[in-house]
Amino acid sequence: MRRAKEQGRWVNKAPIGYSNYCSPDGLKSIILKEPEASIIRIAFEEVSSFRGTTIDAYLNAVNAGLKCSRSNFWRLLQNPVYAGNIPIAKIETPVRISPGLHVGIVTVEVFEKVQQLFRKEDKKRSVGFHPNFPLRGFIHCNKCGRRLTGSGSSGRSEKYYYYHCVSPCYNRIRTEVVSEVFLRKLKTFKLPEEYLLLYRNIVSEMYRKESNRIELGKGNAIKAIEQFADRVAKAKNLLLDAHIDFKAYGDIKRDFETKIAMLGNTISSYSKDQIEFSYRVNNAGKYLSKMDAFYTMLDEKSKRSFLNNVLTKGACWEGGSGDELFNLSFRKMYSSEQVAEIKNEDNSLAQITQLLKNLAAIKVDNRVEFEGV
Repeated sequence: MRRAKEQGRWVNKAPIGYSNYCSPDGLKSIILKEPEASIIRIAFEEVSSFRGTTIDAYLNAVNAGLKCSRSNFWRLLQNPVYAGNIPIAKIETPVRISPGLHVGIVTVEVFEKVQQLFRKEDKKRSVGFHPNFPLRGFIHCNKCGRRLTGSGSSGRSEKYYYYHCVSPCYNRIRTEVVSEVFLRKLKTFKLPEEYLLLYRNIVSEMYRKESNRIELGKGNAIKAIEQFADRVAKAKNLLLDAHIDFKAYGDIKRDFETKIAMLGNTISSYSKDQIEFSYRVNNAGKYLSKMDAFYTMLDEKSKRSFLNNVLTKGACWEGGSGDELFNLSFRKMYSSEQVAEIKNEDNSLAQITQLLKNLAAIKVDNRVEFEGV
């Protein structure tokens, strides 16, 4: 099924606005279904041109005859199939797509304008990682047990940042104090050789699987380019034989040239992924041997992912060594005294293995120099 998607074919039940179609040679695809396709096109144009809110577009579409729930309409507006593309793996971020063999209901430009609006809304709703409050959401007040939030306070010459509790407690701690304790404790963790070897093996296996996927994706993209080029050539022959006019040929040519360019970008993206994974394999041992340097080099999104894997959510801030910040699996993993004991505990070993897999999956920007030894 994945191979079919990478070749640009839709093989599942057709989405709203399309009907399933099987070509004479047996290949499954989708074709436009009216009047739904036109209603959806108008909805996209309404949202992208700010002629109304998303809810307005939904109500207008329903009044025009579209049978769709509000939640499905939201998903519809974010589905790349309507721009002529096929989503390959929705669990990836960003979603990897392949140019489809079907006709898009809207242009890529209109679709992308709508996605930008959704991204802005997501950014408004998301708390996420804030560089001034990296541990916000993890630590709780040691006086009342409430989760600490964060804010800044302007002094005479600079701004000061605090984690603080809400009324009636008003307990607060300077963020740099918490960060200093966190990084100092992180620096003390020394991974036993057994787990370093396990981590290297996990990263190597991930690289092997990813390389196979990348090579398959590149091969399918090259085949699709050849198919699109062949279809342009056939359209040219139809033009020369007067079976289609020049406008129809121009539309076909532009559509397939756009898809060929997208496939070229996809191949470049695959090559970039290969370089990044190769870098990860070569530096696998370095990262977990000096965790403070590893954390410092991550971007904001990857830092949040790292913190989600190593910190205890709901830990009450006590100051001191900062032991209470880190979850049990992470502390066990870095305890050389417990290696032999953990080997005999299937549950603990499984938790540590999963933790190492999660850490291996964190995206690292290979343009940032690792300052570990």
